[in-house]
Amino acid sequence: MIQSSFADYRIYSGGNAAKFNTKSRIRVDGVFGIDKVWEGNDVGLTLGLKYIVKSTFTRDNRMVFMMSDQGYTFDALFSVAYLEIPLMVMLPLTTNPLRFGFSMGASVALPLLDNSKSYNSTYFSFEDHPEYRYEREDYYREADEMGPNGGLFINAGFIAEYKNVYFECRYSHGMTRLGALKGVVMKEEKFRTMEILFGVHIILKKNHEIYPF
Repeated sequence: MIQSSFADYRIYSGGNAAKFNTKSRIRVDGVFGIDKVWEGNDVGLTLGLKYIVKSTFTRDNRMVFMMSDQGYTFDALFSVAYLEIPLMVMLPLTTNPLRFGFSMGASVALPLLDNSKSYNSTYFSFEDHPEYRYEREDYYREADEMGPNGGLFINAGFIAEYKNVYFECRYSHGMTRLGALKGVVMKEEKFRTMEILFGVHIILKKNHEIYPF
């Protein structure tokens, strides 16, 4: 059984560090969100809405076309701002005033802004290679456009709360691949993200209702 108050919310902000794999570099970005909370003695449930920017920098990515065989590569920044909707189950370990617990669940991410772009690592000159100029030049110049990509994420975290002050450390693992930059070969474009969140738990009015769970 889960109890719900009239206005039981968590409002938080914080930072996140994201990457794809061992080849990519961690970048730190921001998080802001709000959760609606239903709580019980044995289990809790939150439905949230958050704004998060996830980004990572990769070096020496292979090109899609044959110039990779000649040693020409890209450096690329993958950076997407998401509106994310997480649904999390909370498993409390201790009770008031200091509460600890675990959270787990899934989230759907809707892309809002894509700042991904590519850089020349080993520069290829079409002027020096006229045999490729008309066949590949237009495709090459489009390589900084990825287009927004949403996705599904699996989340797990550790929660600590003292009175109305809230802290969470949450790991998020992408289940759907992020679309690659045009012209760049990537094996894994799934964000792995560690979030550190701080916030407040707001209860405006007690008006408990019982829901079966």
